Amino acid sequence: MMIKSYLELSLSSLKKNWKVFTILTLFATIAVFLVSPDSYTHDLYQRNNSAWFFMCGKAWMNGMTPYVDFSDSKGPLLWLIYGIGYLLSHYNYVGVMWITCVFYAVTYLFAYKTAFIFLNDKRQSLLSAVLMTLFFFNAIYHREIKTEDFAQPFMMGAIYYTSCLLYGEPVARHRWVIAKAMLWLGLCFGATFLMKYNIAAISLVFAFYSWAAVKRDGYNLWKAFGLYAAGVAVVWVPFLVYFLVAGNLKAFCFEYFVNVFHTVGALGTSGNGVFDGIFNKFITNAFPITMQCIATLAPMVVIYMKRYRSFPFVAFLVSAVVNMGNGTLIYYFNNSNGLIIFGVIALVLLVRSYEHHRWPRYGAAVISVFILFLIVINNNDRGGNYFTQNGIRRSIFYYYATIMDQVPNPTIIYYRCMPNPEFGVCNNALPGCKYWALQSGATQAMKQEQDDAIAKKQVDFIAVGCNNVTAINKVAKLGYYPYRHTAPDNAFVLFSKKKLKAPSYTINVPNHVVFLKKHFTTRLAFACDTVPTWY
Repeated sequence: MMIKSYLELSLSSLKKNWKVFTILTLFATIAVFLVSPDSYTHDLYQRNNSAWFFMCGKAWMNGMTPYVDFSDSKGPLLWLIYGIGYLLSHYNYVGVMWITCVFYAVTYLFAYKTAFIFLNDKRQSLLSAVLMTLFFFNAIYHREIKTEDFAQPFMMGAIYYTSCLLYGEPVARHRWVIAKAMLWLGLCFGATFLMKYNIAAISLVFAFYSWAAVKRDGYNLWKAFGLYAAGVAVVWVPFLVYFLVAGNLKAFCFEYFVNVFHTVGALGTSGNGVFDGIFNKFITNAFPITMQCIATLAPMVVIYMKRYRSFPFVAFLVSAVVNMGNGTLIYYFNNSNGLIIFGVIALVLLVRSYEHHRWPRYGAAVISVFILFLIVINNNDRGGNYFTQNGIRRSIFYYYATIMDQVPNPTIIYYRCMPNPEFGVCNNALPGCKYWALQSGATQAMKQEQDDAIAKKQVDFIAVGCNNVTAINKVAKLGYYPYRHTAPDNAFVLFSKKKLKAPSYTINVPNHVVFLKKHFTTRLAFACDTVPTWY
């Protein structure tokens, strides 16, 4: 009976808002297509986190065991997402892009529904959701699609359901809505915990406020806890079963908890300890901190909440403490960008207060479109890998890709460097050992794993930073063959276990080929000045 009522409620909401859902899905697809480096609009180089995640997802889909044959500091759900992206498109990130479109469609939908709670107007709520693009994809801190992007729909959904319970009218706090909210909040915690658990820690603030609201309304608190736990279990149980069957549960716990604490701890133990450089952390993250602070304080100035006006600001403070305690990387604040919806709502209400003047409304719309245009332009112009940017970096990337393509399904290690592990995407390259690339704060055991792998000659390729003379000499003495592009912008020396043919330094891949994402071998067939003989 409960499931039937839940489905009826969900279907009723879908029928009522299908036009809005369609518009937001189309908008999300267009936004991701234009901005995401994983899109057709960008080439495969100039990568960082996305290349790590894609390699791990690809390794999993090729039969390697997570946390045993390959590892990193992230959770298995993130690797699964990238693994599915790999299955959709083996030799580029386009499959990941389409998954991102789905995730952001859900994110925009929850932003719209949150705005509608307070605005009670479809057009204005739709505008509020679209304006969130300025913060989801702001080029100041959004460099590529990362973990925070895939956590976005879960966090935005948590904000929406918490808002339903805190600010919704009694009809919006129906027991089925409470049940759905508890399930989603549990799902949010479970999913983000298996991506990056500092995001899960932030999500707890929504759970605590929701439990307080549930208690206020006289709902059975233990039942709420049970539904929350059920939401967590929906995500955790399938992975637990997999780990037990694959026999890598112990390895998962060690890598995801023990080793991550070691690597993160190594980054925070210099100087005066974990809080050393707190001022520097604030300065580094000043833009997102200021932006989120103003947005979450707005409901206390533009009064549109009957109660719990401090909730957005408290949630921001929790996220700021967690994010700054975890490091100085500015993109961490993407995971709490959904809170800015409360500031956007306040702005829309201010504009709406000019009832007899059309210019503020039209002016807001024009300014919004103009800013969105600037966001797209800024995102596409800063990475050097937009499909129209045919420069030396493209030649460097395909120089190394041509070398690697001579070995079927090669293995690679990024030796003694914190790399952009982008090589091998179009060659179906796989990790050469568990710690195929070193995280920040890598332990001695991680470094030793790499040493053992290259000494045993179990890896096909080794990438070493050009400035690491000691590592270059060490690998060369082991009998690996070096290949190095002569351009000043080149950051790597690529060593090969076998002696291979060196391609031209001036490989030319046309812009339209990059945009169409043709397979690598097809590119070389007409992109090189001289087609390599192995084709």
